[in-house]
Amino acid sequence: MSKTKTDSPLLRPPRLRDLRYELSAIKDAVSLILNKRVAATINHSVPKRHILMVPGLGVGHWSFKPLQHFLEQNGHFCYDWELGRNRAGINFRPRLEDLPESWSFSHIPKSTGKIRSREIGVPYLCWKTVQRARYLAEHTNAPIVLLGWSLGGLIAREVARELPDHVDKVITFGSPVKGGPKYTITAWRFSKLGVDIEWLDDVIKHRNEIHIQQPITCIYSKRDGIVHWSSAVDDINPNVQLHEVTASHFGMGINKICWQIILNSLASTENFL
Repeated sequence: MSKTKTDSPLLRPPRLRDLRYELSAIKDAVSLILNKRVAATINHSVPKRHILMVPGLGVGHWSFKPLQHFLEQNGHFCYDWELGRNRAGINFRPRLEDLPESWSFSHIPKSTGKIRSREIGVPYLCWKTVQRARYLAEHTNAPIVLLGWSLGGLIAREVARELPDHVDKVITFGSPVKGGPKYTITAWRFSKLGVDIEWLDDVIKHRNEIHIQQPITCIYSKRDGIVHWSSAVDDINPNVQLHEVTASHFGMGINKICWQIILNSLASTENFL
């Protein structure tokens, strides 16, 4: 289902009972196993894209393997982000001086009176992915596509914001484009780790004041039990095409409807304005 507008309710994290939606991922997995050969629909007139894939929280590039196989069957080229398992950057223990000037912060968290390593983990991942994306674009001699699942989509958006000449398009699914972890089922976990999620929300709002210029394909689901769907809807940027699906959060990466939306987006060379 494709949309250009949506009415978002009050932003909030998913309720625990919403986790039941994630059981539908089993159906998508079984369907994928029983139909191992998803038909490739190679159109030689469509440009072949170089795609940097950014995984979600807690997983690595392996989570993209079925989708990667499908996209490569259709003639595209997929690349690992090369940062391993996405742990929100906390495992890298970054320092403020590790970030570029574009990631300067207007204020510090009120809860602690200082910016700690755990709060800048995701900005650090964004910066490292900027470097990876720039390298790929320069070595392929073409702008690349950024494809991000969940937290990976948030990172992909920030990379596109930083690299308007190196990134051609952004595709996200189940990504918390508003609030970061604040409106996800993992909000309590971040808070328990001492992360000031209210401060992160302010940082994201500040970043969103600068619009992303590239076309964005934004896939979301009201049956997402991990990221509340209203926070996954990009009604901020002007150049966005919204697609509502019925997949669960964990099922989006193996859902054939999502795959077809992604394939169609890769084939499109038009802006959505």
